[in-house]
Amino acid sequence: MSPYDAVSWIIFGGGVMLLVGGIATFLSTRAFVSSAARTDATVVVTEEVLKNSADGTPSNFKAKVWVAEFKDRKGLAQRFHLGTALDVKLAGIQLGQEEDGALPPAGSKVALLFNPANPVQVRRDTFRDLWRIPAICAAMGIFCVAAAVFMRMTAP
Repeated sequence: MSPYDAVSWIIFGGGVMLLVGGIATFLSTRAFVSSAARTDATVVVTEEVLKNSADGTPSNFKAKVWVAEFKDRKGLAQRFHLGTALDVKLAGIQLGQEEDGALPPAGSKVALLFNPANPVQVRRDTFRDLWRIPAICAAMGIFCVAAAVFMRMTAP
């Protein structure tokens, strides 16, 4: 077996694993979506001082935390962590990311899907949050399998 053949088999194996992973995550997401309840949640932005992991003292790092608050079917308040943006202040220089569109502004409504039997299982009801990983895995798997087949067909 030449090194060219070995590389094509490795690419083929990786492509098959990506394709299987994409199909598995697609089926898992589809099962979640079919049994989930939809709700609109209100976005709340809080600011937290991050703790030093070594001794627990407050650090120079602050984080803005986006949280969606909603009520489940039983009327109990639930919270879902949407994301975090670090606001770092070191030596008078401010580095940080502000609301750049990836996280919704405070007070806005976001559509969520949650499992009625276990309201801790929550996902945002957007294509990006539901279907991005299955689509990317499946596309990369198809590409790798096709590339490996092409390599085998054109092998010297």
